[in-house]
Amino acid sequence: LDVTLLRTGVGVSAPAAPQHERGASIISCDDGRRVRAKLVVDASGFNSKLTRRAGSASPGYQIAYGLLAEIDNYPYDDDAMLFMDFRTDYLPAEGTLTTEGRLGAPRTISREEAERFPTFLYAMPMGVCENGRRRVFFEETNLVGRPPMAVDECRARLEARLQHLGITVHSTSEEEKCFIPMGTALPSAHNRILAIGGAAATVHAATGFQLCRGLASSITLARTMATSLDAARADPAAFDASAAAAAAYAALWSKEARLQRDFCVFGGDFLMAQPASSVRGFFTGFFGLADAEWMGFLAGWRGLPHNDAHDVWHRRLMFGVRMWLLVPPAVKLQLALTAVFSGGLVFFRSVLPVLQETTFDEEDAPPTDDLAAALVASGIQPAAEGANVEREVVGARK
Repeated sequence: LDVTLLRTGVGVSAPAAPQHERGASIISCDDGRRVRAKLVVDASGFNSKLTRRAGSASPGYQIAYGLLAEIDNYPYDDDAMLFMDFRTDYLPAEGTLTTEGRLGAPRTISREEAERFPTFLYAMPMGVCENGRRRVFFEETNLVGRPPMAVDECRARLEARLQHLGITVHSTSEEEKCFIPMGTALPSAHNRILAIGGAAATVHAATGFQLCRGLASSITLARTMATSLDAARADPAAFDASAAAAAAYAALWSKEARLQRDFCVFGGDFLMAQPASSVRGFFTGFFGLADAEWMGFLAGWRGLPHNDAHDVWHRRLMFGVRMWLLVPPAVKLQLALTAVFSGGLVFFRSVLPVLQETTFDEEDAPPTDDLAAALVASGIQPAAEGANVEREVVGARK
C-alpha cells in the first residue's frame, strides 16, 4: 500500500503516540499534520506502533519461499493442487547436500535438519504456456517456527526438491518471500485505537490463514462502530470514545472467540515443536476427520464455513478426541505430553468449562519491535521507502 501511495503522489506519514479526549483521538504525523477522529482504526499489521497488547505472548512465524516458473517434466496431476508434501526423501539419508544455486546462492542443507525443522511443498498448476511448457507455482513453507526459519533455507530446499523430482525450471516470472507472525498476544481491551487484521491478532495461530478471517472480523468491527457512531450523531455530547472502543473489542474478541483461539494456539505450539515424522502423522489423522471438522478448524472464525464444529467447548473437545484416536501412537504420546506440560491453562480452558471462568491476561503491554528482529532473523530485509516490495509478502497472505 505504501508503494502504491508513493507512486500516485500521496504522502505516507508515520503516526506518533495518539492523544485521546473523551469524544475523539488526535493522531500527530511526522510531517506535522494532526488528524482528529471519533474512532481510529489501526490496520498497520502485527508490528503496530499504536495498538497495545494484553500480555506478551511470543508469536510463531510462518516462512515460505515461492516462485512461478515455466517448467518441463511436471510429475503431479495437471488438474489438482498439491498440498503439504512433507516428505524429506529428496535429501540424502546421510551427510549434506549443497545446492547448485539455480534459485539463489548455493546453500548446504541436510535431511537431518529437514526432519527436525520440517517444510512442505505446495504446487499449483497454472496452465500451459504458448511455448508448450507448463506454468506452475511452487512454494516451500515452514508452517510455524520460533525463531523464524531463514527464507534461504526454504529456497534451497525447494531447489533440491525440484531437482530430485526431475523438474527443469526454464524461467521464473514471480517470486515470493513470505513472513507471517502467528499466535501473538491479543490487543488489550483498554485500547482506544481499534485494531483490525494482523494488528488485532486475527491471523490463525496454527495455520497462518488470514484473508477470510480478516474480512469476517472486519464486518463485526464495522457493525459495532456504526452503532456507536449512529449514537454519536443522535447525541454528540454523550459520545464516549473509550466506551465505543471497549464495545468494539468485546464484539471482536468475545470470550468464546478467545477460547476458540486458545485451542488454535495450542495447535500451533504443538506443530512448531514436532519433527517431520510427527507432523506427517498429525496431518494423516487431521485429514482423516470428517471434512466439516478439519475445514472448520482451518476457518476458525465466526461466520466462516463449518466454524460451528469448533465454536463451543464440547465440539472442540470431541474434535480433539477423534483426532487423537486417528493419529499414530507416537503422535498420541506427543499430543498428550504437550497438552499436560506445555498447553497448561490456555489449552485446558478451551475444552473444559470448569476452567472458563479464569481471567484472561488483560495487562497492557506497549508496542514492541519484535517484527523487525524476526525479519532480520528470517533473512527478509524490510524494504526501503519506495522500493519494489510487491514480490515480498510480510503479514498474512491466505
